[in-house]
Amino acid sequence: MPLLKDKNKHKVLVILNGNLKSDQDHISGILRYGDTHPEWDVFLMSDHPSNRIFSDVSEWNPDGIIVSDYAIELGLLPAPKQKTKAIVAVMSSRTDSPFPNFRFASVNLDNRQIGKTAAEFLLRKGFRNFAFIGTPHVRKWSDDRLAGFKEELSKSGYDCISLGISAWTKSPPGWKDEQERLAKWLLSLPKPCGIMASYDQRAKHILDMSRILNISIPGQIGVISVDNEEFLCEHTHPTLTSIVPDFISCGYRAAELLDTLMNGGKSQNAPEFFGVKGIVERFSTADFSGSARIVETAREFMRLNYSADISLNDIADAAGVSVRLLEKRFQAISEKSPSEELRDIRLNHVKNLLRKTHTPIKEISWLCGFKSEIHLKNLFRSKIGISMSKWRQENGG
Repeated sequence: MPLLKDKNKHKVLVILNGNLKSDQDHISGILRYGDTHPEWDVFLMSDHPSNRIFSDVSEWNPDGIIVSDYAIELGLLPAPKQKTKAIVAVMSSRTDSPFPNFRFASVNLDNRQIGKTAAEFLLRKGFRNFAFIGTPHVRKWSDDRLAGFKEELSKSGYDCISLGISAWTKSPPGWKDEQERLAKWLLSLPKPCGIMASYDQRAKHILDMSRILNISIPGQIGVISVDNEEFLCEHTHPTLTSIVPDFISCGYRAAELLDTLMNGGKSQNAPEFFGVKGIVERFSTADFSGSARIVETAREFMRLNYSADISLNDIADAAGVSVRLLEKRFQAISEKSPSEELRDIRLNHVKNLLRKTHTPIKEISWLCGFKSEIHLKNLFRSKIGISMSKWRQENGG
């Protein structure tokens, strides 16, 4: 018996990966829209083994398609038939349809805002050193998260250290090579350090390697990530703090846009953006105490008073401990002694003045807390490798 056809139905094909938390939430938003629109007939083409026999849906002749940008890249979007009126791409920065002559719109996560949210959170936690780890491949969304992270930190006068993409020769690096790269990077970070990972599984790489290296979390580093994949975040060691993007609203909005396009609405020239639903905080960013709190309090005192003639006794008093205990806590948290930390803070300010001003070197020495010009010149050459005047010529002061 042939199937009865309902001319009032909108047949909607949804091509999303049901194995991903983000796409699960997108689908939830789409189906919520469908709940209040009985004219919608939705077919989910998700990456489930049982669905693969239904991979050829072209004869179904959908009126509209909702598809992820990633699925388009992989060539999973079937060539639309004549009946297809519109396509909406989710998690996409596309401005035109992958097929000509079809009405088109796109919805995308505001990845810069994601990065800003992570920076704001870590700043509130009291971190003053920051780092970012992105995808092991070149991905624009990861780069945008880094850009937003750095932009928000710069407002408070901070920068971040990012782990770049290693250059591949003939083949991608193996996990052993990547572990070695992660270890070297983590050991090089100033601590305590707030780290943003571009997504949850990347954050797990950091947590696992930190455990191998005996880097305490959240004492020496705090980690925040994106997606809040609960099966992962609740079972990492320690549990992982993660930003929750509003994927459900994205799915719902994608359905709204598709409905408008199927009913004759005009294509959009730019993607719509959605943002953050919230943050689920877990142990990876719990307020640090003990050794880390003492060290950070001492560092903050140094940063505020680097230009003054301060002593170890002054720093220890500010941290509320004895000099001996201060040195012991620094040894537990940092590779530097309190005196080396103060020296490096002062040298960073010296470089800033050399780079950005024409202040005479003699004045720079006392502005940055050094007792004599000769002492600073000798120290600078010893640590940086060239004279202060040469460094200024090469770096724009």
